[in-house]
Amino acid sequence: MCAETKCKLEETQITLDTIERSLSSAKKQLPERLPGIIFIKIPRHWLNDEKFATKMQNLSERFLARSPWVVSIKYYTTSVVWERDASGGENTGEIVAFREHTNDHHQLVRYKGRNWHMFPNSGPAQAPSGNYNGLAPAWQRLLLGIKWQ
Repeated sequence: MCAETKCKLEETQITLDTIERSLSSAKKQLPERLPGIIFIKIPRHWLNDEKFATKMQNLSERFLARSPWVVSIKYYTTSVVWERDASGGENTGEIVAFREHTNDHHQLVRYKGRNWHMFPNSGPAQAPSGNYNGLAPAWQRLLLGIKWQ
């Protein structure tokens, strides 16, 4: 399979047109004889608008109906969270939210019936127990330009 990625910056105006242009651009960059997946990172605040999120879903369904070699669109967003625990320690983590749209009507006969989901479907996110920052134990996350009060 082939993949193309797009990223909408936090200050990007929330419009369906910006998503549609990203999908069209990505589609042009994917080969027509192989399964293609499009990843689009969107600003977190876009998901707070439920009407817009529904419109994005409808746009994805229409786009996939016109895209016989695109097998999936994956929207995702991240946010960094910080908290101070009862013992005075600090915990930093990253939450990843996603929505996968699969094209059940793609024309790649060899790949019919394949499950194109890549993100785990493990239910609502749960905060890890203990002091965990989402990185390997020897790594340290650097948050530049953020001042914690």
